Amino acid sequence: MKPTTLLLLLSLFLSGCNNQPKAVLTETQFANLLADTLRLHKRYPEHPDSLVQARTALFQKYGIDETQLEPLIETYQNLPEAWPRILKQVEQNLKTDEDFPGSKTPPDSGRYRTK
Repeated sequence: MKPTTLLLLLSLFLSGCNNQPKAVLTETQFANLLADTLRLHKRYPEHPDSLVQARTALFQKYGIDETQLEPLIETYQNLPEAWPRILKQVEQNLKTDEDFPGSKTPPDSGRYRTK
């Protein structure tokens, strides 16, 4: 899955978030949250009410609420060196997911290499 696709889906997910104090998730937890978010959007593309309920449950799973998501993303936006690792982890999380066949690429595809 292309990083631009991940970021586009994430931006759709973020609409309506408020600025509140930061939530702290590790890079791995954040990557897991992103992968789970992509799964939800794939599962409920035409059922916004179900998506909202599923997102609420997902946030509870990670110990955050929707108001904490935007500051969390802003934190990671200020850490550009973390994004290749985060996106690689998201891709690895989705590799075995049948809903994301395009994510089945070799682990060392060179797609996220930094200089």
